[in-house]
This record gives sequence, structure tokens and C-alpha cells, in this order.
Amino acid sequence: MFSTLIDFKNVKENNADAVQGSNAYRHLFAACLVANEVRLVIKQTCTHPFANSYDKETWDALGEKIDQTRAEYDAACRGEKNKQQILDITAASVEKEQVGDCPEYAMLALKKLQTAFPNMAGEIFAIENKKGDVDRDAHEFVVIGRDPNSDPNDFTSWGNDAVICDAWAGNVYTVAHILIYLKGCHSWRDAHDKQINSLVKFDPEKHKLVLDFTLESLNKRKEPSVKTPSFFQPESVEKKEEDDKPLFKKQRLMVINQL
Repeated sequence: MFSTLIDFKNVKENNADAVQGSNAYRHLFAACLVANEVRLVIKQTCTHPFANSYDKETWDALGEKIDQTRAEYDAACRGEKNKQQILDITAASVEKEQVGDCPEYAMLALKKLQTAFPNMAGEIFAIENKKGDVDRDAHEFVVIGRDPNSDPNDFTSWGNDAVICDAWAGNVYTVAHILIYLKGCHSWRDAHDKQINSLVKFDPEKHKLVLDFTLESLNKRKEPSVKTPSFFQPESVEKKEEDDKPLFKKQRLMVINQL
């Protein structure tokens, strides 16, 4: 189910390359918290395979609500709005309506990452089909900690600290595992004009990754290298010390119990 929370214990086991205390580990930790928070907010989506269980009337009503939500935040974002304002408006609208597909999951995840982990650089990437492919497979997700000197279009250059935060799919992993876990959404209409969704494995021969939304140059974001804020350190949360960031408190403790 698309609202099932991510188990950080499984994340650690599946990403043994991220050593505790490393930037990659901190990014996984943050990504898990952020993704779980988003999955607690967004209650329904049209493009996840779980939505195949909806009858046509339910799916159509949900699709209309998502379209209305997009029309509202698109209208509010018109004019002389900078990217920060666009992110704020979109995330607030999604949080209010509690519906959305992968673009809404990604925007809300980026906003929550920015709020809770301001020193972590996050961006939204999209899966697109390469020219010539007839079938359309699409998806959007957040990448945390990409090397600012890397090529956005070449995930093999993103660096060992890069982590994928895919709140829609309920998956978090380092870039080293992108060919294993990353999937796009492929949808079509059946004989009764009902949308059917399936997951399609990311294939570099067929798909490409495109930087879809970023707030600023990654070079402007400097993660702490010596003194790490307590919010980034699992051990400090394990001691249940109070901090000045109440957001995600329940989620932090849930994840810490799995460390």
C-alpha cells in the first residue's frame, strides 16, 4: 500500500555501502524520515499500482480532485514567483488537499527536507523516455546530496553521498542501487476506459534522468563536516534529547528504534 511507512532497518540492510556517520548514511536517515512524513500526509494517488483496485468512478473522482489541486497551485504560482515561492505554494496546497501523484510527493518531500534538514541539498529529478520510444514511462523523485560538480544527466557521476528519496514508491537508497530499485510509472486505459498503472524498471537504454526542479546551486549548500548538528546524529536522538526541531519527532523516534 502506498501509505506504508519505510522501515529504516531494511534501508540500512539494503544499503550496506553507507557507513554509519558518513554523509550517505545521514542522507538515508533524512530521506527515510522525509518520505515517511510525506506518506502520512498524502492519502490517495492515481498513478500507483495500488490505485488499480479503485473502481472507475472512484478513480475518476480522485483524478479530478488531483487535477483541481494542480490547477489551484499552478494558478497561485503564476506571475513573478521565484522557485522558493513555487515550492512553498505547491507544498502547502498538497498538504492541505492530501492527494497527489509523484510530482506532488516529490515537491512535498523537498519542502520537508528543506525545513528539517536545511543544510542538505535536495533536487527533484524526473524519468523521461529517450527520443523514439513509443511507450511513455514517467516518474519524479528527490535526490539528496548529489556532487555539485557532477553531471545531472549522468547518475554514475553523482558521487557516493547521493541518495534517492522516492516517497511515492516508498523507497530510499544510495545512487549505487539506482539500477536495482528505481522504477517509472507506465499507465494505459483498459477496455472500460479505466486507467491501469504498472511499474517499469529504469533502463538507461530506454530512459533518461532529467533535473526537474532545484532551488539553488549545490555549491551554495555546505554540509557540516566536523561538528554535525544533533538533528543529524541518530545517537543523540536515541538519548531522546530535546532539540529545536519538533517536526518529525515521532518519526525520528520510530526510525531510531530500528537502528
